[in-house]
Amino acid sequence: MINLKFLSYIAALLVVFAATPAVADHFRIRDCPDSAQADLNWAVNFINRHLDSILATQSILNTRYQASIKDDWPDTTIDCAKPSRNSCEDGANAFHAGANIVHLCWDNIMNRSGWNRCSVVRTILHEKAHEARAPIADTHEWTDLEGRNDPVYRFGESVFVYCDRVAGLAAAGTFDSLGLEPLGATAELPLGDYCEEDNQCQSNECRRGKCVCNDNGDCPAGYRCKTGGLNECIKIEGEIGEVCNRNSDCETAQCDRDICVCDTDQHCRDFFPGSDWRCRRGGQNACVRTNLPDGERCHVDGDCASGQCRGVGDGRTCRPTGLPNGARCEKNGDCASGQCRGIGSGRTCR
Repeated sequence: MINLKFLSYIAALLVVFAATPAVADHFRIRDCPDSAQADLNWAVNFINRHLDSILATQSILNTRYQASIKDDWPDTTIDCAKPSRNSCEDGANAFHAGANIVHLCWDNIMNRSGWNRCSVVRTILHEKAHEARAPIADTHEWTDLEGRNDPVYRFGESVFVYCDRVAGLAAAGTFDSLGLEPLGATAELPLGDYCEEDNQCQSNECRRGKCVCNDNGDCPAGYRCKTGGLNECIKIEGEIGEVCNRNSDCETAQCDRDICVCDTDQHCRDFFPGSDWRCRRGGQNACVRTNLPDGERCHVDGDCASGQCRGVGDGRTCRPTGLPNGARCEKNGDCASGQCRGIGSGRTCR
């Protein structure tokens, strides 16, 4: 027999569930233009990395509201509202309507003079404070000083100050420094920016959620790509033997096969002060010592104090001059007598 009372109870539950807004079960960005993705991805990743510090360093919202913001953040949805929505038409930057969704009026945000990515961080967390039911003044929507002096506005400004300070102190080209980037500066993410896939990065290389260099050409002038692990651009010193991308990276203005090389003897003498060096040209230029003693490996006669570099290939060594009769020799100039006679390796001074 069917229990009509039980069926009525189930039907009532279905009505309740149908009328309840769907709550996001994971973080997502939806319905936003491609031109907004780089800015929003950065803002979201900055909040992910710094939310604990942001909440810990402000005293405007009490721990109850802080806990609500922190607990709800991982399941937030960022939505770019249609310009025709009432709040957007009224000039708002953003609004919330429950269901853990922050609606951004992106067209309005893009038209704000001087706004950067830290401004977006401020706007998102301002709305999260609203959703946490932080107290507001009756004049909250006013544009005068009184209207913007309530806890939610003051919290948003403290968020901006934190972000601006972190970005300002960060080294150029690092992730945090990009908070000062103007909105819409690039559709592709630059080095250091947040990413999820390789094709989101100008370098086409995304590692551990960050755009990194793939080769030297991805780095600015004066930097090279240090590969292995988490690729990064490091400063080129420009000295002989340093890695380079282009001639202008080198003090000698000579970049050969990604290495700074000499071009004149003076380059080598400046690099090795107090020593006799010359620039060996041919192949890849290199600095080599001169006035080498007898027995040292050499390349040409000018490398040796004796002026005699003898042998074959890498086995060439400096030989003494004026060899006595009977000593092995290669040419007449090796011998004190001026006479080197014989065949092949059997040649001797006579």
